[in-house]
Amino acid sequence: MRRLAACPGRFLALPMLALVLALMAGGALAQPSQSQPSQFSLPGLGTDANGYAAEIARRAPALPPAGATPKQRAQAESQARAAETRGDWAG
Repeated sequence: MRRLAACPGRFLALPMLALVLALMAGGALAQPSQSQPSQFSLPGLGTDANGYAAEIARRAPALPPAGATPKQRAQAESQARAAETRGDWAG
């Protein structure tokens, strides 16, 4: 026969489970409904973001996706081939 004092956590398990379930249910009810999304808007944020994008575009002119023109890439590749034939792997 087991002594009750040997399993003190047994008596706390059911109230803890009830507490956790109650908190989860309360949290679910406190969430805003999905059918009505909240509108997040900060005054002036769009203007600031557009100004920042324009400034970046002004400072860094548009380049092809690889970051260089075809002529610049061809020059870099020829320099790399010349370095390989010389055995110059560091520079």
